Amino acid sequence: MGLPVNALPDAIARVQVDANASVTLLVTAPRAYQGVGVRVEIHPGALKVIVVEPYSPAARANIQVGETIVGIGAERVSEMTDQEAASSLSLAAERGSKLSVADAEGKNEREVTLDRGYVWLVL
Repeated sequence: MGLPVNALPDAIARVQVDANASVTLLVTAPRAYQGVGVRVEIHPGALKVIVVEPYSPAARANIQVGETIVGIGAERVSEMTDQEAASSLSLAAERGSKLSVADAEGKNEREVTLDRGYVWLVL
């Protein structure tokens, strides 16, 4: 589908879905942000990857959905509190940290280095 030709950046667009419903959208240019580009579930001793954003440091490091992050920098996730693990992961790309990544069963561990690039959201 796409946006109408007359859609202006930073404008509000209302799309009529049917006689009783409409959707209001804010039309903006894409913006990059810094981060790792993953969503994780906290598991004992690991962070399970549930989403990898395309065009993110995680995607460029070939991290896959279903894998587990078991180490961030020089620390093992098993030695961190949940909050420490989440915080360390959120800063990992900015710091250019290495991540220890294992498969879904926690085996076949490998080390990847995150770049300090941006996450570009794709809609």
